[in-house]
Amino acid sequence: MYKKNNKPLISIIINCHNGEAFLNECLLSLKKQTYNNFEIIFWDNASTDKSKLIYKSFKDKRFKYFFSKKKTSLYKARNLALKKINGDYISFIDTDDLWNKNKIKEQLIKFKDKKVDIVYSNALLFNIKNQKKKIRFKDKLPSGYIFDDQFKNFYCTITTSLIKASILRNLQFNEKYNHIGDFDFFLKLSKKFFFKSISKPLVIYRIHSSNLSTLKRLSEIKEKEEWLKKNFQILRNKYMKSFKEKISYQKFLYNKLSSNLLSSFLLIFKDNNTNFYLFLKKIFVFFLPNSYLKKNLWF
Repeated sequence: MYKKNNKPLISIIINCHNGEAFLNECLLSLKKQTYNNFEIIFWDNASTDKSKLIYKSFKDKRFKYFFSKKKTSLYKARNLALKKINGDYISFIDTDDLWNKNKIKEQLIKFKDKKVDIVYSNALLFNIKNQKKKIRFKDKLPSGYIFDDQFKNFYCTITTSLIKASILRNLQFNEKYNHIGDFDFFLKLSKKFFFKSISKPLVIYRIHSSNLSTLKRLSEIKEKEEWLKKNFQILRNKYMKSFKEKISYQKFLYNKLSSNLLSSFLLIFKDNNTNFYLFLKKIFVFFLPNSYLKKNLWF
C-alpha cells in the first residue's frame, strides 16, 4: 500500500466517453476534496468531444490520463481502469456526478473499524429539467452484510462507495452488460463483504435526458430479465417477486414514454395480482402527460 505522510492513497476512477457537458464541474468537486492524498485515473473511452482538453486543463500531477483508441463497453473500460490504480482504497465517479468536499474524509474515518470493507453514503438527486433536488433515501441506510437490502433497493451505488483495493484484486465487472454491471457487481460484493453506511448525502446525481433515455430503459430491462434467468437460485422468493414487479413497471413506463399506449395499458394489469399499490401507481402514471413525466422523473 502507498501512503504519504502515513495517509492512505485513494484511487478515483473516472470512465468517460464524450462527457464534456458536465466534466469540468465534476473535476472541480474532486479538486476541492478536503482529503488530498488521491490520484485520478481518467479513462477516456475514445471520446471525440472536448473531454481531453477539459481534463488536461487541470494542471495537477494527481490527474492521470489514459486514452483508449477503440471504444469499449463501460464495464470493460472500468476493468481496464482498475489495472492502473495504485491506491489503498478505490472510488468511482461518473462525469455527470459531483462529490461533497468531505466525501473521502468522512468515508475514510469509518475504516477505523477493521471489519469494514466498503463504505457508502446517501446521495442527493438533482433533476436538471425542473431544477429540483431530493435525498435519495430518507431512512437510515443498512450496514453489515447487506445482500438482501442491496437487492431490494440498490442502496450502495458505485459513485457513493469507497472500497478497500485489496478486495478487488480477484473481482471485476461483468463485461457483457451495458447498463446493470454496477448492480451485478455490488450484489456480489454484498454477499461477501462488510458494508458501513453514512446516511448523509455525500454525492450529487444529476438526472438529465441522457440517463433517462427510453432507449437506455429498454436495454436495461432486457439485461435485468437476462440477469434474473441466470441468478434466480440465489434469491429469496419475496425478493424475486419484487424484482419482477420492478421490471414490469419499467416495461410499463418504457411503453408509456414511447407512446405505445395499448402496450402500456395492458401492462397495468400484468403481474399485479397481489400488489395493489403498483396497480394504482400504473393507472395514475398512465393518465399523466408524457411531457410532465419526462420533466419530473427521477429514475
